[in-house]
Order: sequence, then C-alpha cells, then structure tokens
Amino acid sequence: MNVDRLKKLIENPRYTKKKITLKDGRILSYSECGNTESGMPVLFCFGLMTSSVAIMFAHQAALQNNLRILAVDYPGIGESTFQEGRTLSGWADDM
Repeated sequence: MNVDRLKKLIENPRYTKKKITLKDGRILSYSECGNTESGMPVLFCFGLMTSSVAIMFAHQAALQNNLRILAVDYPGIGESTFQEGRTLSGWADDM
C-alpha cells in the first residue's frame, strides 16, 4: 500500500475522542467515527493492547453504510480510569 492510500484510509475529519464520567466517578474515554450525527450505532469491541483509536480505519466503510461506530477504551486503557478487580459483567454494566 502506498503512503497516499494509507493517509486517506486513516485521515478522518469527523473522528472524535470523548470522555464520560460514570456514576461511580470513573472516566471512560471513547472514540467514534462514521456518521456521528444519525448513523446506526455500533459498539466496537477491540482486542487487547490497543485503544479506541483503532476504529479510524473503519471510517470510510462506516460512512458508506450509515453507521456510527463507538469504541470505548477498557478501564486502564487510553484515558479510561483503571478499575481494580474488574469483571466481564462489570464491563457490561458500563456499556
């Protein structure tokens, strides 16, 4: 892949990085791309050792399919507050 094609793939003027504060005071950071105004919301769950920034590669496809992709940083990743002893069910509660 040449450099120009790669730049076009990852450049996203609509890419956002946001934070929310949960009821228990923890912060979850998240990113969104695609049609952030009215697209069908899709929760993107990524693998370990990455962050919500990974969704920027999906921006063009999300626009073409009228999707709003949201990727939340797991606790302790990105700007999300670390949570000692977190569980899978706790993650579901956060979502």
